[in-house]
Amino acid sequence: MVIIKRKPIILCDLDDVLHPLCPIWIETLNNMYSLNHNMQEMSSTGWAMSKLFVELTNEQILFPLKNNEFWSNVNVSNEGYSFLDWLKTHEYQFKIVTASFFVVPPGIEPGTQGFSVLCSTN
Repeated sequence: MVIIKRKPIILCDLDDVLHPLCPIWIETLNNMYSLNHNMQEMSSTGWAMSKLFVELTNEQILFPLKNNEFWSNVNVSNEGYSFLDWLKTHEYQFKIVTASFFVVPPGIEPGTQGFSVLCSTN
């Protein structure tokens, strides 16, 4: 009998794991609206931007996420690259995932709001 051992597929979160979304988002909103919030405050809100930026509407808070220029400032961290390289070197399959409040249009997956499993693959 031959037993084939397969390595598990690793699901890796994108936001604030592979790239530092929150610090850039906070900095962007601070600059846009002349505010002065920081990551230390963010951790005390349960990671809810609307609880940190109580002076802004949800539309104002989410505006940067709809802007391509904003995303050009969000890059994978060196630690993120190192981790993905380690997974590849050790022949793990991995999928990059994220949670989203946006309704994802149909494509690879059906259109859904919330957890979008497949951002990309290796």
